[in-house]
Amino acid sequence: MPAQTTPLNITRPGAYVLTRDITVPSGDAITISANGVTLDLNGRNISVGTPGTGRGIFINGVSGVSVKNGKVGAFNVNVQADNSSNISLSNLQIIGQNLPLAGGPSEIGILLISSRGCLIDHNLITSVGVGIFVRGPLSGGNTVSNNTVTGGPNISRSPLGLCWNPLAGAAGNPAPGPKGDRAYNNHISQFVDGFSFSSGTTGSFAFDNTISYTNVGFRPDSTVGGNILQDNITLQVAPNP
Repeated sequence: MPAQTTPLNITRPGAYVLTRDITVPSGDAITISANGVTLDLNGRNISVGTPGTGRGIFINGVSGVSVKNGKVGAFNVNVQADNSSNISLSNLQIIGQNLPLAGGPSEIGILLISSRGCLIDHNLITSVGVGIFVRGPLSGGNTVSNNTVTGGPNISRSPLGLCWNPLAGAAGNPAPGPKGDRAYNNHISQFVDGFSFSSGTTGSFAFDNTISYTNVGFRPDSTVGGNILQDNITLQVAPNP
């Protein structure tokens, strides 16, 4: 069956199963703007004709949403939840193209902005600029667990594996970031920096993660906000080519 080329907008609660691939020329492929949605990608591919543009799956201002079981790439942001809560993202394969940086990362695996109580679990993310990115002081209580996150063969195009920080342009010194998150049992490899809790991120906990083949394992400010790093394994090769 040919791939669908028009975006999919989900505006009503319910359980949805994707029955064909979606390939959009540019822009967003799937937008979820209803509470109580379960989207099973059913092993299908979500892709974009112009790599490094648009969003694969955009979850906007909702709660109680689950997305699982499919492939996404190579969008500017492959999966994004914005101003949302109780979101589950699991068993996704996010496949980037190790694109050159363009004033910032050209490809982000999973991005949470001002979102609470989310679970990012058992995802496989490769060849992106930033693997998993959590932003903003309204973000909190999120769990990032059991993910395999790998940069591209050109490590200079993959600045960060897992990152927590404020919103762009936020005021304050340090600007407030997420709070009360935890990250555990993730494997992070082939990034410039493996892991960062910004100095404005507070009360968060990273444990039992493995970080290898990075220039920096944990950024030095990761414990400034009372964050705890415990029982992590870091195998560094610095500098990397």
